[in-house]
Amino acid sequence: MSKDKNVGHRHLVSRVPNTEDNRNIVKEINKMMSKSNSLSRIYVRYRQPIEGHKYSWGGGLKKEHARSFSVYLKPAENMISREYEFYRDLYLKGKEKADAFDQIMEIMQWTK
Repeated sequence: MSKDKNVGHRHLVSRVPNTEDNRNIVKEINKMMSKSNSLSRIYVRYRQPIEGHKYSWGGGLKKEHARSFSVYLKPAENMISREYEFYRDLYLKGKEKADAFDQIMEIMQWTK
């Protein structure tokens, strides 16, 4: 089975050289994203093992065992909790309406 060459990958950028300067850039970008109340954060996964090391079971590497890293995007923690609160509130409002409807139906049955 051959892979489709037109299918993209989930990373934002790959094969970034694993240097302290590049890691600090990612760190600074995340700080700026946090200060601007961004709904996302970026994170790295280390790639291209140096000689004598290999990927772990989950496909990751330790920072010191990688020649490069890939950068990915994920929802910020505050976004996850905001989304949870939104759906919880939506559920509770729907439940209140359903309870009110049930009460109305119960009252109507008593008046028959």
